[in-house]
Amino acid sequence: MEKLFKILGNGLIIIVILACLPIALPKVVGFQEYNVISGSMEPEITVNSICYVKETLFEDLAVGDIIAFESGASTITHRIVDIDRDSKLITTKGDANPANDFMPVAYTNVLGVVKFHLPLLGKLASALSETTGKIVAALILIAGFLISSLVEKDSKASTDDATRIDISKASVNPKIVLILGLLIIFGSCGGFLYIYMDYQGSN
Repeated sequence: MEKLFKILGNGLIIIVILACLPIALPKVVGFQEYNVISGSMEPEITVNSICYVKETLFEDLAVGDIIAFESGASTITHRIVDIDRDSKLITTKGDANPANDFMPVAYTNVLGVVKFHLPLLGKLASALSETTGKIVAALILIAGFLISSLVEKDSKASTDDATRIDISKASVNPKIVLILGLLIIFGSCGGFLYIYMDYQGSN
């Protein structure tokens, strides 16, 4: 029973950390993240997907690339259908739209190329970017920590000093995992909140 509770406690902590990794890790290697809130790129990119965008030189852009670009106060993710190399203007189109976008995109407004995207994670990322989501994630982490700690204390009470030393050396300290999880949640989701709010009015 003690082993089951310990697995449960550690499992809750791991679940929260894994849920935050798709938001936190790509930023470390220079990706920007955008939550897709419309179906203009379906079926290639579905609503509530997260697009991972990386800056690209103009010379490296090609017809067929999917790019994220600024359009007024919005951020749009559409496919390149034509490039004017002389004026550095790019014609784009949503895969699900019947016609090209009305205005060509200046390269200065291009945020980067969509390198990959993950479906459905946008909804999770949006939830974690809100105060309620952060609180729920933090409570799950704390619950996991408390369950693991209680089991560990009961286990220590039933063993001698030598055994306790061996167990503490062999097991992962849940405090370290808790701190890591909290840092991932409050650090990464703060940045995603800013990006998500900026993307609300996009196509």
